[in-house]
Amino acid sequence: MKGIDESLVRAKAKNLGFDLVGFCLPEFETNEFENRLIARNAENAGKTPFVRVSPQKRLDLKTVMPEIKTVIALGKTYALYPKEKSVSKNEGRLAAFARERDYHAVMTEKMKALIKLIKREMNGEGSFKLFVDNARIVDRIIAWKCGLGFFGKNNMLIHPDWGSAFNIGVILTDVPISFYEVKPLSPSCASCTRCLEACPNGALGEGFSLDYGKCISHLTQKKRVNPEESCYFKEYLYGCDACQIACPYNLAHPRVSDSESVYSLDFMQNLTEETFRQIFGKSAMAWRGAEILKRNSKILKKSTK
Repeated sequence: MKGIDESLVRAKAKNLGFDLVGFCLPEFETNEFENRLIARNAENAGKTPFVRVSPQKRLDLKTVMPEIKTVIALGKTYALYPKEKSVSKNEGRLAAFARERDYHAVMTEKMKALIKLIKREMNGEGSFKLFVDNARIVDRIIAWKCGLGFFGKNNMLIHPDWGSAFNIGVILTDVPISFYEVKPLSPSCASCTRCLEACPNGALGEGFSLDYGKCISHLTQKKRVNPEESCYFKEYLYGCDACQIACPYNLAHPRVSDSESVYSLDFMQNLTEETFRQIFGKSAMAWRGAEILKRNSKILKKSTK
């Protein structure tokens, strides 16, 4: 099978609206990352949410695609709110990503379009598999190796120019792509601790650590929460942007009005599935349905009594 050059893929990806594009080979120096993933599991009672396979398998891309030759990592930014608007006693906040069109759908559409263009260049040859936060592979580690950013203390991948507010997509292919292999970026947070200080529950720690049991973004999306966990919701209905808004690398990031970030708890508590579909049906919250917002609004109401 003939190969293609990275410049062609980059140009087509940029035309489709991807802000970040990178490439790497499928082989990883696994020791560092195995240890990181194992440590993450240990921090959280041996569990990583939504993941049921070992760290070793998460890093072995050939178990997903045996014939793999090249990895393509893609990033598309989304807008953050300019700042966290203060909320009243009967209001709750949504994270910025929750108001966008579902990033799974957006990224998948664009990645399928990119694959179609690459196959056209290959005269129909080539196999491809795409992933958007929906498989056991570790998207952020792959994107890091492809040069899309460094690991920040907020547990996000941070690009020096684009910040951390971008969604990641990964394409695995048996097409040989000629590319200049980049050196993955080293952590650049230095002594900054703004995200750690901004986290309402202290869920973040030095060394890329995260306590899922205190992370608002995780807890507000969980199917079931216990009374202790519900105490950590603060003023959030779904998701959390505190660590991203505090990050200096996001100061120049695109911003939108925060008028849509705050909702009445009464409105959310009485939300029907029909109204939910009309307002949020194409958002990243759609998979959880109205019940998750109704439950979370009840939790917030109870905490403000």
